Amino acid sequence: GAAGPAPLRRPGAWRAASWALIASCAGLVWFWHHQFMREFHYFNGFRAMRTGNTAAAAAELRRAWEYHPREVNSNYEMANAYVRSGDLRQGLWAYGEALKSNAGYDEIYFNLAIIQKKLDLRREALDNLRVSSVINPLNPMTWQAMAELYLAEPDRAAAAGRAAGEFSEAARMFPDDGNLWNTLGYFHTLKKDYRAARDAYGRGVKADPGNRMLVENLAGVSRQLAIRNDPDLAWLAEYQRLAAASALQAPTPSAADLAAADRLVAGAGGGAKARALRARLYFKADRLSEAAADLEEVLRAAPQDNLSRYGLAVIYEKQGRADDARAAWRRFLEQEPGNAAAAARLAALH
Repeated sequence: GAAGPAPLRRPGAWRAASWALIASCAGLVWFWHHQFMREFHYFNGFRAMRTGNTAAAAAELRRAWEYHPREVNSNYEMANAYVRSGDLRQGLWAYGEALKSNAGYDEIYFNLAIIQKKLDLRREALDNLRVSSVINPLNPMTWQAMAELYLAEPDRAAAAGRAAGEFSEAARMFPDDGNLWNTLGYFHTLKKDYRAARDAYGRGVKADPGNRMLVENLAGVSRQLAIRNDPDLAWLAEYQRLAAASALQAPTPSAADLAAADRLVAGAGGGAKARALRARLYFKADRLSEAAADLEEVLRAAPQDNLSRYGLAVIYEKQGRADDARAAWRRFLEQEPGNAAAAARLAALH
């Protein structure tokens, strides 16, 4: 026969399903209300920060944290607001909250370390700077802060081994930074590893030939090691000789001088300063293409080097490369907007 009617659902089951639906809707309402209120207070705090009212910003961002404590951007701005308003302890706590929300941002570790440094929590600061340097080894301020902490250690010699290892990485990341090489050399001297110190000072002199402290440190450790005719001091002497030959009033450089400039650039440590010097010699010898190639290489490594950019723009003009010259002068003026000479040369190209 025919199937009987479907059994009716019991009233208790209906009530249970209804309560489950109500609870689910209530949960969604609660969630979206808290999301909306977090966003509301976050943007209020963001606006207050931009107008310089850091105390109001901190209060608004604290309210955003109360509605949703695991939003990294809101917590990070809250920490910044506390610090700028002078409340370092609350800033310390808020940066910790930002890290709980997302532990992958190097700038949070860096800012946390700077506050810990100010509060004389040096061990904790150094630990956080190490993490920041691992996440982003290309932030020079991290290495500078680490150097300051290491140099403030009561027992520098005890910390020198670890410091030397870390600053070997820093120098590898910034091979044209003479100060980093000098710091690395100093830590090697604390370890009494004078050969490694000499090598670091030698690389530093090639990176920054005008750094008198590096030159003195290299000469001193070379004497201590009884090295006759130190190759890096010889490199420096040749650099200084060719720098004089590149002066405007000097005669056109000889083929021997240009070959010597090639030797300065070749090999380890022949970095931006050596290339810039060779470019000046090429320019005086009217070898404009080679001069431009050297300066382009310098600017790839050091985009902030406006002196080299000025020279490159002049070379582009001489080569008739008007579009390239205009682009170089515009980039130059982005860094030095008040430079009348550069502005006049750009105007003349239009």
